[in-house]
Amino acid sequence: MAAKMKTIVVLFIIVMTLLLEIQGAPAKAKDVRRERRGADDDNGYVYVPASAMEAESEGAFQSDIMMTDEQWASLWAMLGDNVQGNGGDAGRRRKKRKAVAFEQRRWPLKTVPYEISSESAGDIGVIMAGMKQWTDNTCIKFQSYSTDQVYTELRHDSRLSFQKDSRGCWSYLGRVFSGVQPISIGFGCEAPGTVAHEIGHAIGFHHEQSRPDRDDHVTIHWNNIQDGTEVNFAKYTTNEVTTHEIPYDPSSLMHYGTHYFSKNGLPTITTKDSSKLSLLGNREYLSFLDIKLANIIYKCNEECTAEIVCLNDGYQGPYCNCVCPPGYSGTFCQQNGDPVEPVGPTGECVHTFTAAVAEIKSVNYPNNYDDLLDCTYRIQGGPGSSITLVFNDFDFEEHVNCEYDYLNVRSGDRDLIGRTFCGSDLPSAFYTQNSEMILTFHSDPFVTGRGFRATYYINGPLVGNELTTILPTTTIQATTTTTTQMPTTTVEESGEFVGSCGGYFGALAGTMASPNYPADYSTNAVCFYTMVAPVGRRVELTIHHLDVEPSTQCSGDYVSVNPGSGVEVPMRLCGSQTPGGTFVSLQNWIQMRFRSDSAGTRSGFTASYRTIDII
Repeated sequence: MAAKMKTIVVLFIIVMTLLLEIQGAPAKAKDVRRERRGADDDNGYVYVPASAMEAESEGAFQSDIMMTDEQWASLWAMLGDNVQGNGGDAGRRRKKRKAVAFEQRRWPLKTVPYEISSESAGDIGVIMAGMKQWTDNTCIKFQSYSTDQVYTELRHDSRLSFQKDSRGCWSYLGRVFSGVQPISIGFGCEAPGTVAHEIGHAIGFHHEQSRPDRDDHVTIHWNNIQDGTEVNFAKYTTNEVTTHEIPYDPSSLMHYGTHYFSKNGLPTITTKDSSKLSLLGNREYLSFLDIKLANIIYKCNEECTAEIVCLNDGYQGPYCNCVCPPGYSGTFCQQNGDPVEPVGPTGECVHTFTAAVAEIKSVNYPNNYDDLLDCTYRIQGGPGSSITLVFNDFDFEEHVNCEYDYLNVRSGDRDLIGRTFCGSDLPSAFYTQNSEMILTFHSDPFVTGRGFRATYYINGPLVGNELTTILPTTTIQATTTTTTQMPTTTVEESGEFVGSCGGYFGALAGTMASPNYPADYSTNAVCFYTMVAPVGRRVELTIHHLDVEPSTQCSGDYVSVNPGSGVEVPMRLCGSQTPGGTFVSLQNWIQMRFRSDSAGTRSGFTASYRTIDII
């Protein structure tokens, strides 16, 4: 059955769709907060929704689209027709009726009457904020329902009724009913972006990943989807869908997140372009393309005296001027400005770090972070660099599978899973040989904590070749080896030599040694030791012991020194002959590199450093 459902293609239009002409009542209620979804797997793991938006509302299609029993029956009939390849006259007549229904389900006069139920009185502020996302950017208006308006202006009595249903967040598609049309902003849904998402359904938007061209942009991981829920990932056919030539939009407010309907905690949907993975699941704001599509389907420029053509995917807005996408400006969006940061979960919560050393903190740290946050922190080094991340403080909501609040650390865009942490135990240091590390922060609507504070340092080339932030010494804790971590041990500031694979040294003096010292170092190691002095001072490095496998021109295992200012000593050290002098940095930092090949190991090296003044 599951295999057959993977092939199902849903036949209804992407904007204002899905058998909207039939009335019906929501199904039996249940509590959405902290609800477990999916069956236990062989390891006893149960997936728990990370947020109310991700939880499936009972009786809903695609987690939050409500339908009546009659609508469900009609939907399955349509699916059966499509699977059987019905291309006769009946199919063509049905398509024509759906096109008429589509036109009828828009809200007349671009006006959506609404009322707020007594149980939702406490949510008035967030409901109005969700409406404002649409009214600020489109010609759609929301007006408090009154019977006078029905007879004098609208000629209908349909209105959205905001309720607080126990099943969480859900809405019908388009203008479905005469009279009250419920829309639920349930417990855990009280955020402006979530309200705007449900309103998006009510004015005719379906989920973005259901587009017919979605497989060109995202990958559906069918093996990770809960059995029996595969239909929620069905897509429309090109014969039945109009996208108004709007490009596929991973950052759409209407797009699924990466783990919707997961049965094992692994992603169910990922982007083909891995750099856009963090854009999925936006529940904070309308994207530029969401806004453009709403302006098109509600014909927001129809009262303009002249139609203008806007370049670079711009569009003519309700004030008859060109509305330009990020990075473009000018009367016709013809001017390409400076590059802009990729749109992410929130404009203020997408950060890129390129300095050699810097500190990263969660929102509000050391105070508690906010509810319903999705933040991305990207650490970017130059080609051939590596990155080490050390946690100084960590305090998140506890959960056995970290499904509520969490921090995920990935070794670049190609690492789609990474490692996820929550609770209050300090995670071990991370090391990646990639030139990029990505931290993803998530909080749900309930319990909060201090969050995290971490220090990273980039070993090797930088983006822009500049070192900026100077930070105090950080202790690196031991950790076990994984695909994204290297074994690291404590860096002491005393005269004792303690082995580590690289490290950040910010004290005025200290020592270091090769991995596993005094035991033999491991094979295939690449370690960077970065020593940083206060601005205006220098670092003096002394190698005391050298026992590295010898080779011609030290082409196998070796130690090399980078004194800063882009100058690397053109000498590799191997064998057992220690240098006759010391190395002095050319600026306030110096870096030593240790490398071992796949064969032959020895005890390695010991070294010390101190901060000095150059007169």
